[in-house]
Amino acid sequence: MLGVSTYSFGKYQGTMNIEQIVEKTKKTGFDAIEFAGLGISGFEKELLLDTARNYKEICDKCNLKVISYTIGADFLNPRNGGTLSDEIKAVMDEVDIAKALGTDKMRHDISQGIDGNIKLMDFFKSLKILADSSREVTSYAEDLGIKTMFENHGYFMQSSERCQALIEEVAHPNFGSLIDIGNFMCVDEEPITAIKRLLPYAFHVHLKDFHIIPFYEKVDNSDISYFNSSNGTHLAGAILGQGDINAKELIKFIKNSNYQEDFSLEFEGAEDNLIGIKQGFDFAKSCLD
Repeated sequence: MLGVSTYSFGKYQGTMNIEQIVEKTKKTGFDAIEFAGLGISGFEKELLLDTARNYKEICDKCNLKVISYTIGADFLNPRNGGTLSDEIKAVMDEVDIAKALGTDKMRHDISQGIDGNIKLMDFFKSLKILADSSREVTSYAEDLGIKTMFENHGYFMQSSERCQALIEEVAHPNFGSLIDIGNFMCVDEEPITAIKRLLPYAFHVHLKDFHIIPFYEKVDNSDISYFNSSNGTHLAGAILGQGDINAKELIKFIKNSNYQEDFSLEFEGAEDNLIGIKQGFDFAKSCLD
């Protein structure tokens, strides 16, 4: 099933209400939608549960399935000055939101690294804490029928080898990977190799594309905002199929594997979001049909 992340609507999330976003998603041709975090803290939980139930009703009316819920988290740097236990509890609360949305999958982040340090040895030193925390969350989620997963995202947890190491350390059948086909470029990893490594653990796939300029070349396109990979490669979001990651072959590879789960389009390019979503949808459908 092909859906779109609400993250892809960008600026339109401030001008379109949820009914309009859902209707636009359905009219574009998607069968499903993925909600980016609703923004939880302890005193807001009951309000957000009501909001999530309302979102589910709106999607049901449009015959649009909620295929995933994605949230932030950081088990090494608990938010709001809290403890690790507070962070784990907050992520568990988000599982309840996912349940109210009617989805059976939730992506949570793992960590940005201590003080943004992404060194390999710091990852290995932190692995047990990250695995124990993720296992506690997924054990809770399993009782609610929610699979939990994390994305190759945020430099510290972006390379496929680190992702595989965490999954195998957690060693829980309810915990897996959300593969973003573009994000591996943020750590200068060849996407096809990384995807092949993580596909056996995949619960969900994000379809994203990037414009890529080698670190040794000058960026002179003022119309596009580039950021740097961990090794200095210049990257900028692109409409799916119009960037440099060979998205067609990556999608075909996943489709022809044993992967049986869903896909979500994620657009973060410089173009108008609605144009990026529509053209990305057309490209994804041409690859998946």
